[in-house]
Amino acid sequence: MAPPSASTPSLTPPSSSPSSPTPSSSTPSPPPSSPTPSSPTPSSPTLAASTPTPSTPSSSEAPSPVDPSDRVLLSRAARGAADAFEELYDRWAPVAYGMCVHVAGDETRAARAMESIWLEFWQNAPSLARRADDVRRVLADLVWAHARN
Repeated sequence: MAPPSASTPSLTPPSSSPSSPTPSSSTPSPPPSSPTPSSPTPSSPTLAASTPTPSTPSSSEAPSPVDPSDRVLLSRAARGAADAFEELYDRWAPVAYGMCVHVAGDETRAARAMESIWLEFWQNAPSLARRADDVRRVLADLVWAHARN
C-alpha cells in the first residue's frame, strides 16, 4: 500500500465554521493555546454510537409505586380480566426482572423465577388485591420468595 500523499483528503471532521475554506497547504497548524482532552463531544456520532442502551428501565422510567391505575388494574385482574393482567405485566415486568436478577444473581435463574412469579401473581390476584396497597410491594414479596431459591 502506498503512503498517503499531500493530496490525500484528511479524515478529520470539517471545522465548525462553514464559511472559512479548508486550508490546502500541508503546513501543520499551531497547537491550541490550552490543551484539550481528545474525548468526543456529546454531539459526536462516535459517542452516540458507543453509548449502551439500558436493558432495564431506570427508576425514573418505572411506574410510581402507588399508582392508582395499578390498584384498579390489580382489582380487575383479581376478577379475571386478562387485559388488566397484561397491562400490569407490560408495566412491571422490566422492574420485576431487574429485582430478580439482583436477588438471584444470575439471569437464567431470574428468568425461571419470573415465570413462577407471574403465574402466582395471576393465580393469586384476588388475595393479592385484598392485602396489597401497591403492585411494587406485591412484586417485591414474590421476587423474594421465588428468586432467592
